[in-house]
Amino acid sequence: MKRLLILIFLIPLTVFSQTDRKVLLFDLTSINSETNLSRFYAVEDILDFCKVPYDTSSDFSELQNYPVVITASRFTDGDLSSNQIQDVQAYVQNGGVLISSSLRESALFSTFGISSSSSNDSLFYMDFDTLSMPSIFQYVNDSLEVQISLGRPSSYPNFFTREYTAQAGSEVLASYENGSPAMIKHAFGNGHTYLFGPDFRDVVYRNRINADVNAHRTYSNGFEPTTDVFMFIIRNIIREYIPHTIYPHTVPGNASSVLFLTHDVDSRTAIDTMHFFSTYENQLGVEGHYNITCRYLSDNWMSNFYIGATSEINQLLTDGHKLASHSIGHYPDYADFEFGNLGSTTGNYSPFYGSGSTTGGTVLGELEVSKDLLEGDFLVDIKSFRAGHLAFPDSLIIGLDTLGYEFNSTYSANDILTGYPYYAFRRQKFTTWRSPVLEIPMTISDVFISGGFTSTNYSQRVNTWLDASFKYRDNHAPINLLIHPNRQYKLTAQQDYLNGLPNDVVVFSFEDYGNFWKERTALDYSTVLNNDTLIVNLTINPSQGMSFLLDYDGLDTVLFYDNLGSPISFQWKQWNNRQRLYYQDELVSVNEKVLKENKLTLYPNPAEDILHVQGPSEFATMRVRIYDLSGRLVLSQVIFGSVANLSVGEFEDGVYILSIQNGAKVFSKKWIKS
Repeated sequence: MKRLLILIFLIPLTVFSQTDRKVLLFDLTSINSETNLSRFYAVEDILDFCKVPYDTSSDFSELQNYPVVITASRFTDGDLSSNQIQDVQAYVQNGGVLISSSLRESALFSTFGISSSSSNDSLFYMDFDTLSMPSIFQYVNDSLEVQISLGRPSSYPNFFTREYTAQAGSEVLASYENGSPAMIKHAFGNGHTYLFGPDFRDVVYRNRINADVNAHRTYSNGFEPTTDVFMFIIRNIIREYIPHTIYPHTVPGNASSVLFLTHDVDSRTAIDTMHFFSTYENQLGVEGHYNITCRYLSDNWMSNFYIGATSEINQLLTDGHKLASHSIGHYPDYADFEFGNLGSTTGNYSPFYGSGSTTGGTVLGELEVSKDLLEGDFLVDIKSFRAGHLAFPDSLIIGLDTLGYEFNSTYSANDILTGYPYYAFRRQKFTTWRSPVLEIPMTISDVFISGGFTSTNYSQRVNTWLDASFKYRDNHAPINLLIHPNRQYKLTAQQDYLNGLPNDVVVFSFEDYGNFWKERTALDYSTVLNNDTLIVNLTINPSQGMSFLLDYDGLDTVLFYDNLGSPISFQWKQWNNRQRLYYQDELVSVNEKVLKENKLTLYPNPAEDILHVQGPSEFATMRVRIYDLSGRLVLSQVIFGSVANLSVGEFEDGVYILSIQNGAKVFSKKWIKS
């Protein structure tokens, strides 16, 4: 059910300083004399994902002003004064909700409902008791979410985590594989505490710099939600104690998820065949994202296939797609390159791959020359990068930042245990700081370590993609498909995959989504609850793609105001049994608008001797091509009119792709020779 929100013009109340609907990020970094900000960044990232209004303070007297407090860093033994301990206890005693991790301060054990805390580096899994508090565990419903991976047992030891002994009356919400409590809820006075065994740094920051202990169970084409599960749970705890919580949706408009069609063009074959993908996507009315390898050199690894490819790449732009950099050489050892210096050009940058390694290559050289080539040759602004082989040198983000890139897509979401974008850290270290480069992880691809991606197994691979995509969609996370446009059967796989997606998954521009996420991160707002009316005051005027999820629970009216105090009109629809979605843009999937309009009919299918082809009636002529699943052209002829009867009796039995073309219009379908 959809309803247009009726907005009553009110003068926005001057209540931006109100704290009873905000969260406090309580910063213990300086109290603990920590030498880096990794723990602070971890909790900041959690709250930036939750995207509920919050303040930051290290002042113990501020605790009492907030209904929910989450600690950045830990309560370590002996670092708090007796007065500070009393402040913490009084906050909870008087009705506050305190969320923390890796507790070491024994004076606070009773506050958090434990009698002991010890370190252990041999704990690798957490199992959540999702039936204990269903509201806290909303979105934690897949088996890979109910049991999350902290590390790989074969890579022992793991990072140190805390295991607790729960006091009588405490609720154990999660346990490690050895049965010891890993998450505890405790009622203390009028308030509550929530205590996690793993340090927030180790389940958020560590994963995002890829310093986990091989925690991923699959490298790609799977689902690894460890970081995301912690963010869901903390967001849900906040929702439990702040009535009618509202937060911006993680995808634009009214979609459940968005899909990016990204292509790595890293071979001569891809240059030759990518136009099939480009034309198809143009017909769908969607923007593809083409990562171009600018190979102007030849060596033992590859030829200089970028040379002479100007017309093919220009066709991508004509079809309305975006270009991005995929480096110069696509070198498998790029992760080992030195940083280098600025000033590389095609005249002075000549890396060479041979005998298993590259000489003369630098991180900056690959980034700088590829960007300059694409911008100079095609008059575009290159904002995005993905490294060949997903090779991630430690200085990559520094190089991207130095050269003005905005987006990176080199990490696999499974490998770093999160499906959501985040601002990347400058180094893969705990002692670094945040960059302005947005990492948008790759989620599924045509690269399979075991069995490959072939003309005979691509249907099974599509099913694997769909299985993972439904899991990301259920979490309202983006889906980033990497597919090399170098085989005709891969286009068929892409088409089959799109046909298998639900209608609430919308194909979206990679960079547009990156800009959406940047706006979401920068969004600041406050809320005021007046009886049965919620007022949402935004400090910026959001784009139409920004939408909001609200715990409505009988709420009658929601009023939105922009930064100038002007009302903003939203529609709403029921999202689930607890939430409504307030949105402006209604996004439409390709399944709804285009896939049903493929104006190509083939029959009989399977065909034995004659294949009848019916194209659009407006086609006066059409070029008919048939490919086998290896991409080999087996028939090409021009037909006058829109109907053809093709003799296929001499074809070998198997699966083929038939395409018809008239000018810029191309339609393709799969058929079977029997």
